[in-house]
Amino acid sequence: MFVLCHVSITFTPKLFNIMERERKVVHLEVGDKHFYYGSVANLFEYHSVEDIGISYGSLRNFGLNENNPYVNSKCVIRVGRLLSKKREK
Repeated sequence: MFVLCHVSITFTPKLFNIMERERKVVHLEVGDKHFYYGSVANLFEYHSVEDIGISYGSLRNFGLNENNPYVNSKCVIRVGRLLSKKREK
């Protein structure tokens, strides 16, 4: 005997709207200049280890997050959230 079962999963638009409105931003402060990137890896496409005083691997191991910015004598690196207006369809 075979039993056919139909399972339906519904995602609410609210869940997707919340996800669309929030993105991670990496903020690099060098002296009086400010730069913004979508990821730590992207930051290293524009700045060298000598520019900022830390390597990509070391920064990943540092545990960079909103409550734990990286600070040295050359720069400050922070992670934040970019909030945007909900898209209406």
